[in-house]
Amino acid sequence: MKRFIMFTALMTVAAAAAADGFSYNHANAGYGRLDVDDIDVDGDLLGASLSFEVSDSFFVFGDYGRGDLDGDFGVNVDFSRLGLGIGHHLPIADRLDLVSKVSWEWAEIEVPFFGDEDDTGYGLGLGLRYAATPQLELNGGLSYVNFGGGADDTGVDLGGLYNFTDRFAVGLSTSFTDDTTSYGIGGRFYFGK
Repeated sequence: MKRFIMFTALMTVAAAAAADGFSYNHANAGYGRLDVDDIDVDGDLLGASLSFEVSDSFFVFGDYGRGDLDGDFGVNVDFSRLGLGIGHHLPIADRLDLVSKVSWEWAEIEVPFFGDEDDTGYGLGLGLRYAATPQLELNGGLSYVNFGGGADDTGVDLGGLYNFTDRFAVGLSTSFTDDTTSYGIGGRFYFGK
C-alpha cells in the first residue's frame, strides 16, 4: 500500500504556455482516475495546486490531492497527499523550457478495519514544456518519490494543455509507474500576468 501512496505524489496537472512565454503563476483544479495493479484497486481523484514565481527562473508550488478507491471484496481505501516545493525553469530553446522540482511530500492512507497510516518523504521531478502553438502546450517528464524504507517509485508523466484565453486553460494528463496508471483532466487559471 505504500507504493500506492507514493504514486499519488506523482500526480501532475498539465502545465501551460502563454503566447509570450511560459507562466509559472497559476492555480489548478482537476479530476482523475487511478488504477493500482499490485493491490487491485481503482477510483477517483480530486486535486488542486498553486504555483508562484519568486524570480525569473525559480517558483514555489504546493499541491493537495484526495482520492477514494474501491478494491476487490468491497474494500474502500481513502487517501490524502500534500506536496510543497521549489522549482527551477530554464529556457533551452525557443518555446522549450527544462523544468526541475524538489518537494517535501506527505501522504495518508485510510483502510476500514485497519486504521490509517501516514508518512513523509521527498519528491524529485525533471521535465520539458513545449509550446507547440501559442494556445497548445505539450509536456512530459520523469517523477521520483521516496518515503524511505524502500518505499520509492518512478513515473513517466505526459500531458497537454489548451489555452482558451490568456487567463484560462484546460488540460489532459497521464502518468505511468510499474504498478499504476492515472488519467486526468483539469483547469488552470493564470494570475499575475
